[in-house]
Amino acid sequence: MKIHHRGSLTTGRKIAYVFIILFSAIFIYFMTVRGMRFFLIPSGSMEPTLAPQEYVLTLNEKTYARGDIIVLADPFETGGYLAKRIVGVAGDTVDIRGGAVYLNGLYASEPYLENSIDYALDRPYSVQENEVFVLGDNRNSSDDSHKWDRKGVSVDSIVGRVCYVYLPFDQMRKVLSYPLTNLDGL
Repeated sequence: MKIHHRGSLTTGRKIAYVFIILFSAIFIYFMTVRGMRFFLIPSGSMEPTLAPQEYVLTLNEKTYARGDIIVLADPFETGGYLAKRIVGVAGDTVDIRGGAVYLNGLYASEPYLENSIDYALDRPYSVQENEVFVLGDNRNSSDDSHKWDRKGVSVDSIVGRVCYVYLPFDQMRKVLSYPLTNLDGL
């Protein structure tokens, strides 16, 4: 009578377990260390860059720059979140006039916009320390810094930078930041 020992693992199972452990470790790292979060884009305020009903993944960054698309806590709705693009950082002066954004007095090219801006700021806004100035890419249909009494948004309200669209599958892609500068490259 032969006795079969069932305690040994096949090579295929060993590889599967190693893969599961490795994947779990990477996932835990991104969730805990990098603050990975998942959000649904509810409106068209970021079109054409992000469309309604797309699901995005964000990662917390140590610093944020002009051109980054971020998710931040909604300053007016408790528990709500907004996806917007950072247009100004601490020390910048942002102005909107003549259908365009001006950074520190000079025109800023924004090739990701489909339409020119149909509003203007009452006066240029100087972004304070630990603040950002945010706008939706669908500038004429976005509730953002240009409409708010307090134009600057606290950096502490930023949840993370939008890195990927992961659903729907046919729209899956990496979301790149645009290095937003004025004509002097600043």
